[in-house]
Amino acid sequence: MKDYDNALHMMEVQGGSFVKALANCYYMADTPNKTKLRETFAEYFNNYEARFAALTGERKPRFENVYCSACGCEFGPGDHGFSHCEHHANLKGER
Repeated sequence: MKDYDNALHMMEVQGGSFVKALANCYYMADTPNKTKLRETFAEYFNNYEARFAALTGERKPRFENVYCSACGCEFGPGDHGFSHCEHHANLKGER
């Protein structure tokens, strides 16, 4: 069975081309635009959040916040951080 860090990760792996692009946009967006994406495409986010919750049995991520040890970017909740920036090149962290 595939392990997923969160619903967005599940969207990236399982989603069609639009859902994958939506997840990527969400990673790249600032806070106001993340809110706009969630409101506009609530059906997609709710669907994958429900699927993730069912798959994980409401499991919480191991860490409340994960970071890149190379650049210090913060990525929110997750099961692992990053050692090198190239490992999170497709994600947008906050400093």
